[in-house]
Amino acid sequence: MRTEANLVLVPTWVTTQAGETVFSLSSQDFALFDNGVAQRVTVDDDINPAPLSIVVAIETGGFGRQEIASLGGVETMLEAIIGEQPHEIALVAFDSQPHLMQDFTPSMEAMGTALQRLHPGDHDAAILDTLQYAAGLLQSRPAANRRVVLLISETFDQGSQAKPDDVFQALRSTNTPIYSVAFSTTKAEVHNTLTTPSPGRAKKAKCLQENPGAPPGTCMGYGALGRFLVMASRLGQDDDGSEANVAQVAASVTGGKYLPFDAGAGRKDLEAKLYTIANDLPNRYILSFRPSLTPGLHTLQVAVKGHPELQVSSRTSYWVKETTATEPHP
Repeated sequence: MRTEANLVLVPTWVTTQAGETVFSLSSQDFALFDNGVAQRVTVDDDINPAPLSIVVAIETGGFGRQEIASLGGVETMLEAIIGEQPHEIALVAFDSQPHLMQDFTPSMEAMGTALQRLHPGDHDAAILDTLQYAAGLLQSRPAANRRVVLLISETFDQGSQAKPDDVFQALRSTNTPIYSVAFSTTKAEVHNTLTTPSPGRAKKAKCLQENPGAPPGTCMGYGALGRFLVMASRLGQDDDGSEANVAQVAASVTGGKYLPFDAGAGRKDLEAKLYTIANDLPNRYILSFRPSLTPGLHTLQVAVKGHPELQVSSRTSYWVKETTATEPHP
């Protein structure tokens, strides 16, 4: 973190219990604690915001291969998210690895052309590897730019080599919130099981032959019943905030938003979730404070003074590295 620009930015949304956005709050209305210590907070009310650098990461592998047809309106929805503010957008498609489809550009026409080039990938969905790649792309952008990743994917990671702590640390250290628009991996698996013929007894017999003396159940996954048993053990993990739901965890730890969408509803529900982001981005409060330079993980808590009934959503942590001379601010 740079000592000459040691500010922590905390994007924050405040809503009523009915989900209505609360406007007109000031610095005096917020209480912010860094590792339990109260901080002096400033609310950025600049009417000329810094340029926005967005990486749009779209899963084209795994179960995302089935959702490409729903992406036809993403270009228009991105225009709604950006509005009139200065911006640059990069497009990354991913399966077992990320692929840069369009480097940073202010041109929505170029973005539309890149979106049209999306095609089904392989059977993996390396979400963590892709978020790490996106963080690297954003680190090359001007330090004054606001950085955002828009992730459109399933909920479970399949095939990443990166470790979650390393990825989230990189994102937290560069003030990069993740907006996750995700469909249920488990529901996609159920649909796939119902519509894909089982490999049958022959493959199960071959598995048993190749694994003599294996414990009971080793080869159960070759039949429909075995596959259903595996999925049953994961029911609820798409929505319960467990670590298995990478899309949700990424949004939570970076101060972004997690918006599950119904893949069965196709483009309509995806559009609704993206328009929610378009509405939320300009209505968030950008809180900032000057932190201590103590290395390590710092936890954050934000509340509105005197109004415990209001719902506050913000980033929950940031990271200060041991080497502080040339690293970007947290």
